[in-house]
Amino acid sequence: MSNHLPTQYQQYIHLSRYSRWLPSEGRRESWSETVGRYFDFFKEHLKENNGFDVDPDTMSELEEAVLNQEIMPSMRALMTAGEALKRDNIAGYNCAFTAIDRTNAFDEIMYVLMNGTGVGFSVEREEVNKLPVVAEDFFHSDTVIGVADS
Repeated sequence: MSNHLPTQYQQYIHLSRYSRWLPSEGRRESWSETVGRYFDFFKEHLKENNGFDVDPDTMSELEEAVLNQEIMPSMRALMTAGEALKRDNIAGYNCAFTAIDRTNAFDEIMYVLMNGTGVGFSVEREEVNKLPVVAEDFFHSDTVIGVADS
């Protein structure tokens, strides 16, 4: 089991992107603590939401493989595992996609982006033609004359 990443670059990326601050200890998580947080989260998540208990040997084998960088999980899930991912599962996704074919697509895009997930979108003619027509000219009526005329 490796508690350290092999290169300074990997250590920097881990500390700056994935390692949580531990206020009670006045430091950031080590690599093994970050990986442990990820596996603890999913062990609890699978039990609570799917009634599934991961075989301890399998869990240990997977955790060891991640620690040694033989395999890697979703890095977004590694970053957000814990309360953030429990609250909003979208925080575990790297990217999403939608067609701009309805006005609430813009709301959805904003929500997904605010969770840190990238969003690709399609603006093909057959999709955007489904949107309501927007007037070309807008008149600002919040003036004395505009209010008087209303």
